[in-house]
Amino acid sequence: MFINIIKKRFGVQFIKYSLVGATGTSIDFLLLYLLVEKGHLFYLLAAVFSTIVAMLINFTLNKYWTFGKKEGNYFIQLFHYASAHAVGGLINFAVLTVLVETFGVWYLFARIAATFLAVIWNFLATKKWVFKG
Repeated sequence: MFINIIKKRFGVQFIKYSLVGATGTSIDFLLLYLLVEKGHLFYLLAAVFSTIVAMLINFTLNKYWTFGKKEGNYFIQLFHYASAHAVGGLINFAVLTVLVETFGVWYLFARIAATFLAVIWNFLATKKWVFKG
């Protein structure tokens, strides 16, 4: 039922976008773990590297699979994608802070709400600005 509501409101692209996001998150966590535990890298350095790798994979999957955009300059679109998602990160942080500090919402519930809003922003920014679809 929830999938049908999302599909009607945002279309199949949103479901693909969400699958790509789940894939990227899995890659990010796996790579972070491997770099820290097996590669003995400092966890913050490993997190920077795993985040960049996951973002590049997400961007590429979204460009070619989710939005089917074979045209356009890859690097300009990548810059726009990273910029849009940086704004999404700020939205996530701001909503989290307001919900916890102002309304007293438990931080994990607040994080779920903040992430949901950031994902909607990221999807719409990617669709309308990065790939202009």
